[in-house]
Amino acid sequence: MEKFDKTIVGAIEETRPTVADLHGGNLFAQAAKKYWLAEKPAGFKPEALKTEFYDPLERDGFRFRSLLILENLQFLEKFVPRPLPHEPQLLIRFVCARFLWPNFTETASNYHVVLIALMVNVKRRENLNVWGI
Repeated sequence: MEKFDKTIVGAIEETRPTVADLHGGNLFAQAAKKYWLAEKPAGFKPEALKTEFYDPLERDGFRFRSLLILENLQFLEKFVPRPLPHEPQLLIRFVCARFLWPNFTETASNYHVVLIALMVNVKRRENLNVWGI
């Protein structure tokens, strides 16, 4: 018996993201390369949240597969080594950095808040640690 890695969402059966989705020409993979996976990322642009992430998700009906792609690209966070200000430069610890959560402020847009809520729900559904370092 062959086992397929599929998820049932409502009445729609969806396959899980593939390596090609994460490294290929997928819209979200291209945006990730532009904004946080590049050696010299473009930096955070609040308007990009709506145009490059929220709008495509909404057009696609917020498909779970698309949300999984973003989760695999570490859209909510990415743990990177950073020196601590009160410690010598040689001592580092892993801190949260990259896109959604590190760029959240009290003036963040509703799109920013909704995208964070969606990604936290994906993490919980996949039994992934949400806030732990």
